[in-house]
Amino acid sequence: MEQLCLNTLAAEYELRVIKESVFRITRCLELLSEKQIAFRMNDQCNSIGNLILHLCGNVYQYIQTTLGNKEDIRNRNLEFEHPGPFIKHELEKLLHDITHESNEIIKGLKIVDWFEVKHVQCFDMTGIQIVIHVIEHFSYHTGQIALLTKIYTQKDLGFYSGMAL
Repeated sequence: MEQLCLNTLAAEYELRVIKESVFRITRCLELLSEKQIAFRMNDQCNSIGNLILHLCGNVYQYIQTTLGNKEDIRNRNLEFEHPGPFIKHELEKLLHDITHESNEIIKGLKIVDWFEVKHVQCFDMTGIQIVIHVIEHFSYHTGQIALLTKIYTQKDLGFYSGMAL
């Protein structure tokens, strides 16, 4: 039963992060110019490009570094300081590569890895908590990217087109 629950959580990462959020962000990038991707409404707001760098940094640090035992190379401040320009296909590749590599790490976790407490940033978290954090954090910022895209383009993003909801 325990393994079934952990497999479900791993599948939830793949569904929510890769199949939903990365798909939605990619759809947004298709509609935006590189100027719009780098635009900040004010000094308190991040650009879409900065949000994507931030998402990639978060996934890398939490999953690849903390659960996958890779070196922590993240510089969180740089994710927000990058002024642009941002190249769409480079952002798409970064998103794809980091989320898919992280998916492989998650699928390879042993039961003990899910329950072991690890230190990430200033937090002590189990593997379960780490994966849940990444899913919710990714979804949160994906919503911000979608909202900014709707504001900039005044278009329906069509995330649910063709679905009988």
